[in-house]
Amino acid sequence: MSQWLIDDSFIVAQVARSIAEGHGFSFDTMHTTTGVSMLWTYLTSLTHLIFDDAGAIKATLILSTIFGSLCTIASFLIGRKVGVVVIGWIAFVLTSLAPVLFFNAMNGMETSFFSLWIILALASGT
Repeated sequence: MSQWLIDDSFIVAQVARSIAEGHGFSFDTMHTTTGVSMLWTYLTSLTHLIFDDAGAIKATLILSTIFGSLCTIASFLIGRKVGVVVIGWIAFVLTSLAPVLFFNAMNGMETSFFSLWIILALASGT
């Protein structure tokens, strides 16, 4: 499907494409699968409705990277709530230097999406 996808990412993208084409939650368009995250797969199937294979993959990778970038802002919010603004900035800089938030899109695309919601939940509860 694309040279940017490896392992799990390819499987998720294939199931998302199958959903977009009306074949349901299936890797091979014939048999139902349970091997991928349902929420993320359904969300990314929307990109497959709009774009061709390569465009959908690029859009999904961009979305995943955006979610990872938002994680850095959420970590700033948590650090700032501790009471010292400098702690918020340190948290922001340290998470910005963690490439896993931005490059998880290559494998395990849903990680940054779910990480963002977990970090935001922590930020709202601190």
